[in-house]
Amino acid sequence: MLILIIPVMAISQINMARQKKTDSLLAKLKADSSHIYRFQKVRPYLSIDNRNSFINRQAVNFKGLQAGVILHEKHTLALGLYKMSQNSKRSVKTLDGVKTAERSVSLNYLTFFYQYAVIDKRYFELDIPLEIGIGGYDIKFQDTATGRIYKEIKGGIIPLGIGIQPVVKPLKWVGITFLCGYRFVASHTAVNFNGLYYSIGLTLDIRQIIRDINYRGFKKKRYHSKLRVILKE
Repeated sequence: MLILIIPVMAISQINMARQKKTDSLLAKLKADSSHIYRFQKVRPYLSIDNRNSFINRQAVNFKGLQAGVILHEKHTLALGLYKMSQNSKRSVKTLDGVKTAERSVSLNYLTFFYQYAVIDKRYFELDIPLEIGIGGYDIKFQDTATGRIYKEIKGGIIPLGIGIQPVVKPLKWVGITFLCGYRFVASHTAVNFNGLYYSIGLTLDIRQIIRDINYRGFKKKRYHSKLRVILKE
C-alpha cells in the first residue's frame, strides 16, 4: 500500500508545483496587460488636417498640421498651422486699360484648437472641435504673360471655427473620420473667407498599435513559450 501511496504523492506534488508556476505566470501576464493598457491622463496628439471648402463658390483646400495633448481621453488641446492658396482669372482695371490677370489668394494662420469627445465607445466616437486663430491674407493680381503684379492687398485675419466629427472605429487602432463645420473669418477685405468645410480621413492610433505589438507580439508569446516549458517538466 505504501508503495502505491508514495508515487501518487510524488505526482501530486509535481502537479501542485506545476500549477503554482502556471498561476504565477498567468498573474504576471495579467499584470503586464494591466500596465500596458493602463489609462493615461495625458498623451500626445498629432494630426494632419486637410479640409475641403469653398471661397467665392470656388473649391479650395486647407492644408494643416495640429500638435498638442489629449487629457483624460476627453479633451484635446492643440496648436494648428494652416495654409490655403487659390488661383483664378479676373479682369483688372489698370492704367493702360482693362487686363485679364490671375488672381491669387493665400491664407496663412495659426489656431488654438480644442476638441471635446461627447461620445467615446468601442466602435464609435463623436467629437466637437472648436478653434480660434490669427493670421494673414495676401491677394495678388498678376499678368500671366509678363509676371507683372498689377495689385497686391495684404491684411490680418481672425479665423473662428466650429464643427462636428463622427468617427467610426472598425478596429481599435483604426478610425474613419467625417468632419463637417463652419469657418468664420474676420478681415478687412471684400473677399469673403467664410464658409463650410468638410473632410473625410483615416486615423491611426499609434499608441494602440504599440500596445498591441508589446502585449501580443512580446509578452503573450513569452508567456506561451514559458508555459510549454512548465508543462513539459
